[in-house]
Amino acid sequence: MDLTSLNTIDLPPTADFHCHLREGDMMEFVTPITTGGCDTIFVMPNLEKPIVSVAQALAYHQELSRLAPNVRFLMSLYLHPDVTTDEIELAAKTNIIFGVKLYPAGVTTNSQHGVRDIEQYYPVFAAMQKILEHVSTKDGVDAVKQCGPNVRGTITAHHLWGTIEDAERDVFNFCKPIMKTSDDRLALIRAAIDGSSKFFFGSDSAPHPILSKTENGRAAAGCFTQPWCTSLVIGAFERAMSLGWIRKDVPREAIEGFLSRYGRIFYKIAQPDQEPTSKRSIRLERQGERIPKSIKSSDGTVEVVPFRRDEEETEYEQSDSTRSLQGREPYYFRIETLLNILMDLGKCSANVRIKRPSEAEYKLKLEPQRKKEREESLETLALAGTESFLFLKFFTLV
Repeated sequence: MDLTSLNTIDLPPTADFHCHLREGDMMEFVTPITTGGCDTIFVMPNLEKPIVSVAQALAYHQELSRLAPNVRFLMSLYLHPDVTTDEIELAAKTNIIFGVKLYPAGVTTNSQHGVRDIEQYYPVFAAMQKILEHVSTKDGVDAVKQCGPNVRGTITAHHLWGTIEDAERDVFNFCKPIMKTSDDRLALIRAAIDGSSKFFFGSDSAPHPILSKTENGRAAAGCFTQPWCTSLVIGAFERAMSLGWIRKDVPREAIEGFLSRYGRIFYKIAQPDQEPTSKRSIRLERQGERIPKSIKSSDGTVEVVPFRRDEEETEYEQSDSTRSLQGREPYYFRIETLLNILMDLGKCSANVRIKRPSEAEYKLKLEPQRKKEREESLETLALAGTESFLFLKFFTLV
């Protein structure tokens, strides 16, 4: 399917298998507009008080469904000592809670309650399949490919667009894992359209109040993409075709698989054409419109700046006419640690090797007098910048 020659595309509704909808005023503001062409959204549990119980997850699900009743929200638990095997058995029976998210302590938003001693969770891991979330490097792509059928990876829209240079020049492009090199971006694009079903879409859309990205010299990590996520993915593929990075005859099935079908198969949920309440398709139309510079709640109390704001390369806009959807702690797990877990559990071959990124690969543009900051930045990129989060999906419990 040559995206460069199309003005209109009909696709099955997108399924976003990794999204942050927050809580309180931010949740009330972004959830009604957070569809991005999606009929299914997998919600992350890292709230200020993390979601560690079935009761919490069901209450959160009720709030989100009130705000966006036409979206199916899949819920998750936050890996924590309170998440016992009994709690997982209870969660697996709900048909609402579909996984557990591992957050290394101190690595991202609301991760202070995250994992410090990972071996204590091995009995829990044994009952689950594994997903390497928001893959951001060629090494991560290769690792997922070499692992067995029980290991998958998600890829975001912003990692299909950006590189480290984009994160350097604009705090609203700063995320974790941080965008990497152009070679890494190309590997992600090719993985997303390879048709293997090893990778599917997860936006990792993460809204932050504008001041948390700009005040105190510390930008909160996260890119807000969800309301435009399908357009962003299709736009990234089109740009790659235009520049000759990928062929123009990408099978429609591969694009549909990445955006909609592969994740549903993995999580054993119905396809759109099997859901009586779901629209069979969404329509993307080339209209030349731009993503807004910012969006603000009606009372002006919440303002969020989107990824790729006010840029002309917003190739497509989802048409409403065809759908009814509405302080850093020095504690990180490297991707090597996560792969060792997978290998220990017999899910990944022992010949996977991950290299530490070099300074040259990241092309950091830091002044010489900032030597100490520069060294800290390199360490952060080498650790927090890798695929440092593991998602665990129920699969043996019924």
